[in-house]
Amino acid sequence: MGYIKMQCPNCHAGLEIDTEKLLAHCPYCGAKITFDAEQMADILREKEYTKREEIRTSAEVKRAELYTLRDREENLKNYVPLLIIIVIGITLFSICCLIMSPILKLFGIFF
Repeated sequence: MGYIKMQCPNCHAGLEIDTEKLLAHCPYCGAKITFDAEQMADILREKEYTKREEIRTSAEVKRAELYTLRDREENLKNYVPLLIIIVIGITLFSICCLIMSPILKLFGIFF
């Protein structure tokens, strides 16, 4: 089936336990750890539940990031008309300055 990670109940060292065997041996303190089938099933259920929770949490984080990006995009769309108006205003001002410059020079007003 596979391996699960646990801690030794004696020395709290990290252990990898074969899920098909009901006996584990801690290489650090020498403790022998036995499991019955029901205990192993409980351990596997808990690991599966934890894995599902991690996946669910990850999906929620990704969903929140997506909504944040959409909000930023909507805010940028609101600024586009304002930017267009500013660019048009600067362009018209520049054109007026170019047109008015020779006229103002005729009257002795230097621009």
